Amino acid sequence: MADKARIQATELLNSKRTKINTEFTTFSQGLASLKETENYVEHELTELNEKIAQFKLDLEDTVRPAAIKVHTELSETIDWENMIYVDQEQTLAKTQQQRQYDQLEQRYNQLQEQKNQFEQQYNQLQQQYNQLQQQKNQCEKQKDQLQQQYNQLQQQKNQFEQQKDQLQQQYNQLQQKAISKLIIKFTWKKFHYLY
Repeated sequence: MADKARIQATELLNSKRTKINTEFTTFSQGLASLKETENYVEHELTELNEKIAQFKLDLEDTVRPAAIKVHTELSETIDWENMIYVDQEQTLAKTQQQRQYDQLEQRYNQLQEQKNQFEQQYNQLQQQYNQLQQQKNQCEKQKDQLQQQYNQLQQQKNQFEQQKDQLQQQYNQLQQKAISKLIIKFTWKKFHYLY
């Protein structure tokens, strides 16, 4: 019965630590993947920061003094299965808690440094984006200016086309007049020659 109670106590003490270790391992793997691909956005950095803060709170919770309560019951009939049992009141060995807390604190600092590096990279990318945006705006202005120049040249072309058409009409009229005069002159000479 004492062995069973000891096993229950050990399981209760280790359950919280196991849960934190599992979550932290998953978190570390995800962070390593982000670091390798360098593919992250601002909201992911925010989520990382919130997760780190949650780890810190969980660790502080595990460091707080807690107790295991052993329940004993008096009875004329001894029910060894239920007479002694262990109930959790959130506790871990203090040395283990401190060691785990120190490790997680160290990891937290590493993650904080990585977060700062990510933020620096993000700021650099933001500056590059702003520069590209300015260049884009300048190109848009130049495009507008060129469009205006093109429109002006198009108007001039249309005016030249109109002038060309007018000159062509005048030329055609003059040519018709000249032909008419030649016909009249030739007819007159021919008529005068006959008579």
